[in-house]
Amino acid sequence: MEETNMKKIIATVLAMVMALALCTTAFAAAQQYDAFDAETGATVTEDAYLMYVKATKTSIAFYWLAENESDTFDRATDTMYVKVTKTADADIVLKYADKNTVAMYLAKVDAVDYTGTGVAFTEIGSKCGQYKLAAGETVNDKFYTATAAADQKVHLFKAVDTASGSTVNLLVDGKVVITNDLGTLAANTVGHTWVVDVEKGVAKCSNCGTTGKVYKTFVEVPNGADADQVAGVWVVADASNTPTETKPDSNKSPKTFDAGIAMYVGMALTSVAGSAVVIGKKKEF
Repeated sequence: MEETNMKKIIATVLAMVMALALCTTAFAAAQQYDAFDAETGATVTEDAYLMYVKATKTSIAFYWLAENESDTFDRATDTMYVKVTKTADADIVLKYADKNTVAMYLAKVDAVDYTGTGVAFTEIGSKCGQYKLAAGETVNDKFYTATAAADQKVHLFKAVDTASGSTVNLLVDGKVVITNDLGTLAANTVGHTWVVDVEKGVAKCSNCGTTGKVYKTFVEVPNGADADQVAGVWVVADASNTPTETKPDSNKSPKTFDAGIAMYVGMALTSVAGSAVVIGKKKEF
């Protein structure tokens, strides 16, 4: 009984706090900002409204600056920004209108939509499994791997400055990177030098020691596997890593805020909202 009463008390307090927060938001005026170039300090715009677009399953969240609170986003003319933590990474320094207080640092982005998730690929060199830089490429170029939708194989992608021609947008560490698809990773990396034992059905690379399984015909090769043809047979390298399964969190809700309290919060908040409506009607009467 005491526990039930305590839940009701906690729920009522929380409901009152939530109701007050809603009232405060309803009466708050829209904040305006002045934007300055992060490098030169020159004024970019004044008394602008900071607009926020939520993330979706295929795009990241971003900001844009509007002249009027009722403006709608136009990708052809409006600049997209993401929040950064320091001036060195920013293009725009946002300050509260008519004040010298910094509100946010913003960096321009050319793309917010993406078609896949990429992982940085740093194996650059001439050893087995590494990517050998082509003419004109340098160690400063960025490469990524991702599963291509077309063939469901791992491809190698190279970052480019701007979208030109056939490009692919990848989500990498929360940022959208514009890339070119170079083809399958297997076709772009240095191959193994296989020493094959057909009778035992095994193979071993004479350069790096990687082992593999031998298939006498291509039909026997597992679907989706990258196979090397060597002396009339097919070799598939053994997997070097086994993904670790992530188990779901089995922790239960703490007793300080369980389903019972949630129910009471809902009831109490409904009661507060209902009271507000009644008060409004009484005032009108």
